[in-house]
Amino acid sequence: MRALRLNGNAIARGLLLTAGLAGGAVAAPDDPRPEAPSTPIEKADDLTGKASASLYVISHQVQFDVNVRQRFGDVTGWIGAFVDPKGESVGRVGAEYDFQVGGLLAVPAFQIGTNGFVNGSFYAEAGRAIYGIVGLTFTNLKPLPNLTFDPNDAIVFGAGVHLSSYAKLYAFAIVDVRLGTGQQDTHLLYRRRLGPMSGITMDFLFKSGHRDDGAYVRGVGIGVYLDRPTWFLKAAYDPWANFTADDMVRLGGGLKF
Repeated sequence: MRALRLNGNAIARGLLLTAGLAGGAVAAPDDPRPEAPSTPIEKADDLTGKASASLYVISHQVQFDVNVRQRFGDVTGWIGAFVDPKGESVGRVGAEYDFQVGGLLAVPAFQIGTNGFVNGSFYAEAGRAIYGIVGLTFTNLKPLPNLTFDPNDAIVFGAGVHLSSYAKLYAFAIVDVRLGTGQQDTHLLYRRRLGPMSGITMDFLFKSGHRDDGAYVRGVGIGVYLDRPTWFLKAAYDPWANFTADDMVRLGGGLKF
């Protein structure tokens, strides 16, 4: 049985969710748009660029990821590289388009990798104080690591609520609909503003599904993201990372410009 692989910005940050993904905004008090799932860290101000670096620690191995994003109006482009000292390193480029009118947000995204990987995704939110989340991501089934390690070729559904002008709670599930693995990642996130241009996000994860060897696994993970005006930090624990036998610790940070 083949497990779902990783994409680079899969569910449109907002891919998702990412690559299926890689970001999420701190909304202003009068901004009804929540940040996209899969990517709880991004801009908290009017800066249009972001450079990030991450390391992924698994048993007897450390992998690396670097990523540069730039926004041009409603379009955001990115270029990145995943470096595996003991395996295949992969470069990636992609773009997404943010369309928003009233309480509707729609974000189509596209990404390709140097190993031939192709990923397309669509993410949408509808509503204001209370909103629904739907998404779809699909690939050509070639592997490419991302920043969130959720299933590819999946549907996304969920909902969120703005608890106040400075806090929100939202949840979504990412479910395999193509390869029959039963893989599913469910996220519950709480985001709180710490100031006009700062925020913190807590991401609680429950995952279940079949690994490559057919074993059925369940696990609980957690992520913490700190967003400041010109920099950000993130840390997460991901059990059964990419539905393999490895648990992973992910550490990263970057600058906004």
